[in-house]
Amino acid sequence: MKIDITMEGLPEVKKLLENVKVAPKSNRLWAGIAQKMRAESMECFRKQRAPDGTPWKKLSDATLRSRAYRTTRGYRQKLKHMKGNQSVKYLRAMASATILQDNGKLKGSVATKYTDTSAEVGSVLKYASVHQLGCKEKNIPPRPFLGVSERGMRVIVAMINQAIERAGK
Repeated sequence: MKIDITMEGLPEVKKLLENVKVAPKSNRLWAGIAQKMRAESMECFRKQRAPDGTPWKKLSDATLRSRAYRTTRGYRQKLKHMKGNQSVKYLRAMASATILQDNGKLKGSVATKYTDTSAEVGSVLKYASVHQLGCKEKNIPPRPFLGVSERGMRVIVAMINQAIERAGK
């Protein structure tokens, strides 16, 4: 997409518009924006919610049982004698399971990329898109973790406005 601005007269306005064209071409600005976008994603993991504030769907019972079973791996023989899934360790593992954070790979894979004109945040993991968008075939609900909240968008707009003001001086 390309936008051309042509204006005649009003030299002050023309000068400001020229500053608008130049200001966003700042590596430091876009690095800050990328950092803010990544921080927003980390906030989603911490609060277990989408960028727009809606909470993620809870984990299924099968997923909770699977995680608790893996957590108690070294105790399985002992658990059989202790009524298995009624042990304190098993119940604690069931209660403390966090959404999208089984082993930390997805959260740790969120990375930024920026140039002097753009900023991106994303993950290189194959299953990241499945969790972001959901998968009907596998019965996985969407749990968006990439994106920017309204508050975050206001901060980013303020960063861009400050860069434009600095360029205009």
